[in-house]
Amino acid sequence: MPITRLETSDDPWQGSPVAPLVIVEFGDFQCPFCKEAAPILKEVLKRYPEAVKFIYRDFPVSSIHSEAITAAEAANCAYKQGKFWQYHDALFERQDDLGSELYLALAQSLRLDTKEFSNCLLQHQTLAEIQSDFSDGVAAGVSGTPAWFVNGRKIEGVLTLELWQKLIDYLIISEFKQKAPQ
Repeated sequence: MPITRLETSDDPWQGSPVAPLVIVEFGDFQCPFCKEAAPILKEVLKRYPEAVKFIYRDFPVSSIHSEAITAAEAANCAYKQGKFWQYHDALFERQDDLGSELYLALAQSLRLDTKEFSNCLLQHQTLAEIQSDFSDGVAAGVSGTPAWFVNGRKIEGVLTLELWQKLIDYLIISEFKQKAPQ
């Protein structure tokens, strides 16, 4: 399986900054499968706080999700104010209500500077970053969401918590064996 190197230095992340396992998600805030995957990844982070670094990259499939780009812009505007993950979770919780009213309401409920948030959204200040994420995803072979790269290896679709656990446990053991003295 080929290893894909992704530039993620400007993308939101959670977990351990020195984790042996890096999970990069290419996601779409209007994708029902991404919504299904979000709480599973949250649980993975709880169970493996030192072993996993989770990075989110935008892959708005605007051909079938009319709010995908604007929702990504809103989340990235929240990121500029240090509230990406709270906004991320709220967008998935309210996925059926995506639209300009919701984006501002979420900004208010998260106590963002709403003037700064609105300017960011209206001026499309984060659109270039979203387009860059999308282009990187296409170049890496992403064709739908969610798509994951675990230490550079691509996995597509929703994985159950049990599958994530098996994969992570296997990779942790493999990593340990590779670093162990012979």
